[in-house]
Amino acid sequence: MTDTSALTDQQPSTLQSGQPQPLGATREEGGTNFAVYAPEATRLELCLLTPGGERCIDLPERTGDVWHGWLPDDHPLSSGVGQGYGYRVHGHHDPDQGVYAQPEVRLLDPYARALSGPEEPVLNEEGHVASLHAPWAWCWIRQQKLR
Repeated sequence: MTDTSALTDQQPSTLQSGQPQPLGATREEGGTNFAVYAPEATRLELCLLTPGGERCIDLPERTGDVWHGWLPDDHPLSSGVGQGYGYRVHGHHDPDQGVYAQPEVRLLDPYARALSGPEEPVLNEEGHVASLHAPWAWCWIRQQKLR
């Protein structure tokens, strides 16, 4: 289990509001919009993989059941396309009702376009694959980049 409390305390700034659509990590001029459908969450953290380790920042806005935030390119934690990331969800945890909120577990982005790079996977500290911010579409069936 990863303790992110110390890392969260070190975050240099927060994210901007962003937009609730489209879902996933969407590259736009000047930064990336992150949007995740999480109706049961009371808090949702975007966790960026940096050379210094995992750094988590709260997604600052909720529109309906979608949490969202904007990570500008000039943010101190942004390394742009190819940066590994995931989410930590806070809230009520009741597996019998299909509600899972375990902030100690970093989750993959359910809307991710890629889970690893073509040469080397981006792994978290436990050795698990991370979501990647990818500028291209990925064909899961053929496991190749679409042209």
